[in-house]
Amino acid sequence: MQRRSRLVTAVSSHEEELAVSGKVHLWGILLPPVRARNGSLLPRTPTAGTVIYPARSTLGPLIQPAHQLFVLNRGAVAIEVDGRPCPVYPGETVLLIPGRRVLFRFARDTETEHSWLTLPSPPLPPPDLAALEDAPQSLPLSPAMAHIIDTAAELAKALDVPTKALAALITAALVLYLEEARAQGHGLNSPPVHAAVTSVRRHIRTHLARSLSLRDLAGAANVTPTYLVQLFRRELGTTPIRYLWSQRTQHGIYLLQHTGLSIAEIAERAGFQSPHHFARLVRASTGLPPTAVRSTSWQTGGSRS
Repeated sequence: MQRRSRLVTAVSSHEEELAVSGKVHLWGILLPPVRARNGSLLPRTPTAGTVIYPARSTLGPLIQPAHQLFVLNRGAVAIEVDGRPCPVYPGETVLLIPGRRVLFRFARDTETEHSWLTLPSPPLPPPDLAALEDAPQSLPLSPAMAHIIDTAAELAKALDVPTKALAALITAALVLYLEEARAQGHGLNSPPVHAAVTSVRRHIRTHLARSLSLRDLAGAANVTPTYLVQLFRRELGTTPIRYLWSQRTQHGIYLLQHTGLSIAEIAERAGFQSPHHFARLVRASTGLPPTAVRSTSWQTGGSRS
């Protein structure tokens, strides 16, 4: 059998029993199905990897034993959590919380590949653990989250898994999930902001250096400019363009504090029209010129690269 480079896992059939119908590729090897005796998985260590399920496979029902982040790479899967459907789409990260009854039904007409991170008893403060309980069940898969998942999978390839390092990576992924949820308007106790606002904020974060007009931003969310302004005023208390310049200013301040780039280079990378324009908005935000922001940060321990 040809080995598939992306099929990696940190667990073996001796460490966990998978409630799977059909045959499953783990380690790039075809394994026979193994039925869980009590309907639950019992991970004793952090796990990470990628798995391929043949068509018509199922997993569960089982009691989710640990915090898990699940990413659908290709194919399709229908997940039920406590009897309720949880939509799953490629390009999203799904959060599964321990103690809930979960059933996975994979595509009927094609094989399905997904990646995961699982961590029993994450070392997080009680407020963060409670926030995970209230977090949205799925979020768009960010480049940062994808990088953590890929790194964890590479780490898990080792025969002797460095458990502490893997646990630290998965803990970071859970914290990132919370931060991204808040950044996208999920108050974790309040309803999320409009999807168009979330799309525009994501577009701004990834295109700060480009010239962006209100029409560009509205096009990224497939809404009219007038409606986008209404949405931003209603949900963020500002306009899309003011939000754009605020994000550029904050990014520029970060670069001042953490890099040795010149002010002109920072202004260009943050999307400013000129160093003077950058300096004016930095002063409006901090009360200091860029040089003072940098020197103050470095004197108090800010790092540069």
